[in-house]
Amino acid sequence: MTRKKWMRIAQIGVTTAVLAVGGVYVYLNRDQLAVLTELSVGDLGALTLCIMLFFVCTGFTFYLLVSMLSVKLSPVEWIGLTFLTNAANYLGPIRPGLVAKAAYLKRQRRMPYSRFSAVLAANGFLLLFYSGIVGLVLLFLIWLTAGIISYLLVLVCVTLIAGAMAPLIVRFSRIERQGRIWTSVNNAIEGFEEIRLQRAKILGVGVSVIVQYLLSALCSMIAYRALGFELSFLAALLIGVFTSISNFFTITPNNLGVQEIVIGYLSTVVGLDFSSGIISAGVIRAIHMVLTFGLAPLFGHFLLRPGGLTLRNEVGDQGSILAQPHRDADSVEMEADISAKTDTLHKVG
Repeated sequence: MTRKKWMRIAQIGVTTAVLAVGGVYVYLNRDQLAVLTELSVGDLGALTLCIMLFFVCTGFTFYLLVSMLSVKLSPVEWIGLTFLTNAANYLGPIRPGLVAKAAYLKRQRRMPYSRFSAVLAANGFLLLFYSGIVGLVLLFLIWLTAGIISYLLVLVCVTLIAGAMAPLIVRFSRIERQGRIWTSVNNAIEGFEEIRLQRAKILGVGVSVIVQYLLSALCSMIAYRALGFELSFLAALLIGVFTSISNFFTITPNNLGVQEIVIGYLSTVVGLDFSSGIISAGVIRAIHMVLTFGLAPLFGHFLLRPGGLTLRNEVGDQGSILAQPHRDADSVEMEADISAKTDTLHKVG
C-alpha cells in the first residue's frame, strides 16, 4: 500500500474519530440545545446574508491574487469557484476543491499548475501574516479591556508573523537543477516573485482579508447573540481571525468538527463557556453547508457544463498541480479523484 493511501486511511480515521467525539458531546449536552429555539427567522436571514457575503469576499481575494499573474476571472467564475471548492472540500479531508480549482484554471484560463501553486503559496503567506498581526492586536486590546490573555495564542501570532515575513522579504533564487519537478518548482518560484513585487496589489489583498475577518466576526456575533450569548464585536473578531488560522490545518472534510472545537476553545478565551461556542459554530456550519450544496450545483451548471468544463478531462497531460508533462501514477490517481468528485457534485445537483 502506498504512502498516499496510508495517509488517506489515517485522515479518514481522524475524521471518523472527530465526528464520533462530537456526536457523543452533543448527545451528553443535548439539554443545552434548547437555546436553538431562540433563533428567529430574522436572525437566520441575517446570518445567511453574512455568510453569503463572506463567500463572495473570499472569491474576490482569489480573483485579486490570480489577476497578479495576468489571469482575469469573471464574477461568475470567482464566486462560483468558491462554492464549488467548498462543496468539493466537504467530500474529502485533503481539500479536493483545490485540485478542482487548479484544473479549471488550467483548462479555461491556460494557467499552469505551477503558477497555481504560486498563488496558493502567496495566499497562504499573506493570510498567515495578516492573521498574526490582527490577532496580536486583538489579544492586546482584549487584555486591556477585559484583563484576559492567552499566552498560547500570543505565541501562535508571533510565530505566524515571523514565519510569514521571511518569504515576503527574502528573494527566492532559481534552483539550478535539471528535471521536470525542478522546472515546475522554478516556475512556481517565478510566479511567487511576480506576485511579491506587486506591493500595491498585495495591499489590496490584505484589505480583502481584513474584510473577511470583519464578516466572519459579524457572523459569529449574530449567531452568538441570536442564541442568547453576549459577545462583543472585539471578541467576535478574535474568534474570526483564529478560526481562519485553524483552517490552514485541515484534517477533516472542510475542517468539519475541528473548526467547531476551535471556536469552542476561543469562546473560553473571551470569557464564555465551551458549549456556547460549539452550539453557535454548529448553527454557522449548518447554514454554510446549506448555502454550499444549494448554490454549488447552480454555479456548476455554468462552470461544469459540456463545452465549458469537464473536470474529469482536466488533468490532460499534467502529472500534478506542480508537475509538467508526462503523466505518472500520481497524475492518473488525481484524475480519478477529480472525476469522482465531479460525479458527486453533479449528483448533488
